Amino acid sequence: MKTIQIVGDSKFGGATYLLIEWCRYLLNKGVEVHALTTDEPTIEQLIEIPGLHIMADVLIPREISPLKIVRAAFALRSLLKQEEYDVLHTYSSTPGFLGRIVGKFSPVPVVMHHQAGFPVSEFSSRAHRLIFGRLESMAINAATKSICVSHAVMEQSKTLGIGRADKLVTICNGIDIEPWELAARDVDRLAFCKEIDVDPDTLLIAATGRLADQKGLPYLLRALPQIREGLAETPVVVVLAGEGPAREQLEAIIEELSLQNNVRMLGFRRDVPRIVAACDIFCSPSLWEGLSISIMEAMAAQKPIVTTDILPNAELIDDGETGLLVKAREVDGLAAAIVRMATDSALADACVKAAHTKVRREYTIKRMFDETWDLYNQLLDEASARTRN
Repeated sequence: MKTIQIVGDSKFGGATYLLIEWCRYLLNKGVEVHALTTDEPTIEQLIEIPGLHIMADVLIPREISPLKIVRAAFALRSLLKQEEYDVLHTYSSTPGFLGRIVGKFSPVPVVMHHQAGFPVSEFSSRAHRLIFGRLESMAINAATKSICVSHAVMEQSKTLGIGRADKLVTICNGIDIEPWELAARDVDRLAFCKEIDVDPDTLLIAATGRLADQKGLPYLLRALPQIREGLAETPVVVVLAGEGPAREQLEAIIEELSLQNNVRMLGFRRDVPRIVAACDIFCSPSLWEGLSISIMEAMAAQKPIVTTDILPNAELIDDGETGLLVKAREVDGLAAAIVRMATDSALADACVKAAHTKVRREYTIKRMFDETWDLYNQLLDEASARTRN
């Protein structure tokens, strides 16, 4: 089997993490694997994988740029003609759209997509939903299968009227749990506090992942004054580990609310397990997700979790049992939940134990990859049968 995995110029995040680990899995199965990416942090990790072929000469932009997309389409079409791939597998919005459309008219027998949500949501304008919903439907229908990363994503496809049901299949995301458990066991909180220049008695609230609009981080920052008021005797610092296009917006809010002493922006880090393990609470105020890798990581790291009640998050977190759920975009509710988690140790301990049990039982990366491997082979067998007939 020979496969090309396409993430294009998308920045390092949940999808690229899964792509990297999936490449390792496929190589261990004896598959010839090509990875198409132009993102430097992703390339830095991919070059550490023996036997992997990195394709960095085709730029597939993450942003919507008609000229760049047209150029990328011709370059990708040429590449697919030159190489005899059995499976083309795409990740993220623009590379996913382009890869599926070009793949439909290529010799590749199986065209897949990692469906980590949709380019529209309940928060999108009517015009945005009309245009981008139709484009996404076109891409879904062009592919052999698109893998919904949660039951919530499958349900959203029906609610939003996106794509044919027979073109979608659900394989829930998973993570490698061991690094997070090791980090929780071996954490040196004092050293981390010294590194980011905070007192050891500070309440540290971690938020990890790309600094992007969908992550809802402005709401966490705007909740900080209320959190400080609710925890008057305890200093509070939000630790942001990640990089992305929302950085300037977040910096402006920090300046506006005079939060310079209450926020640490660490940028892109490769030691995220250590960072999460050193913090006291994990918060994900996201507006939309596929199935959050970062929340699963916090579950594995045994951290109390506060997140929004959007469907994919509610699939992971049972309110009051494995964490606390709040309405998206509600600053007051987010602040109150974080204060409650910080002051109710019995609740926090119970949620941590239940969340850890749940992630170990349901969301391992091995389960996810075994199911995806079986799907690859099933679809290749079906394609071969069609060719013979």
